[in-house]
Amino acid sequence: TRELQEMGVKVMYGALDVRAELATIGPGLSMAIISRPHTAGRWLDLVREYAPAAKILYDTVDLHWLREMRRNAVESAHAGENGAQSGRLDLTTLSPRAKALRHLELAMIRASDVTVVVSESERAQVLLDVPSAAVAILPTVHEVTGLVIGPQDRSGILFVGSFRHPPNAGAVVRLVRD
Repeated sequence: TRELQEMGVKVMYGALDVRAELATIGPGLSMAIISRPHTAGRWLDLVREYAPAAKILYDTVDLHWLREMRRNAVESAHAGENGAQSGRLDLTTLSPRAKALRHLELAMIRASDVTVVVSESERAQVLLDVPSAAVAILPTVHEVTGLVIGPQDRSGILFVGSFRHPPNAGAVVRLVRD
């Protein structure tokens, strides 16, 4: 946050009156980045109201409805069904939560100027669902550059991620178990 602020980026966080803050800074905003469907759904209208000239960039972080669909498939031990692993999605079998998330996410994509996803497959899914969307890819997985010490000279495992985020917890359990 400090580094962004030193670059002139206004970062809103903590306990504050968002409406009052947007009323103050909104007319001068050129862009607002809103992340995740629940957060975007809560603030997008206010940003449009108080910063009408700002471009809205919606950062999905990941497609939550797709993650929810895959979680359900894994939990029900039918990972091949629903397209979770086959690459084909059967939208008729989405759980109520996945359907609600999909509806919310697609609304945020339609209401934003640009949508950011993490992979080409997510970009393709967004364009299938909302053909008119402007979609950019900002990957979260990057190639390692430079010298990497070989496995013979390393020990242990480092896992970076919140265990309150179900995909992370599931990944660690699978890593240890399998």
